Amino acid sequence: KNTIIIMTSNVGSRKIKDFGIGVGFSTSAREKKVAEIEQSIIENDINKTFAPEFLNRVDDIVFFRSLLKEDIIKIIDIELD
Repeated sequence: KNTIIIMTSNVGSRKIKDFGIGVGFSTSAREKKVAEIEQSIIENDINKTFAPEFLNRVDDIVFFRSLLKEDIIKIIDIELD
């Protein structure tokens, strides 16, 4: 029997919040670089937080970006309609 278990964590979220994306124009290349840096921060914190024995039992880790203010507003609008 196959099983999918979804686990969530906020490991690394404080560092990412402190890191921020800075000021300036946003380009797709810049956004990609920021996403790579954020993923690296999270991976480092995951490896510091969880034992290797646990991580070796996890097949895949999927990283999600935080919702932007505009995304949250759209969700609220959809839910209120």
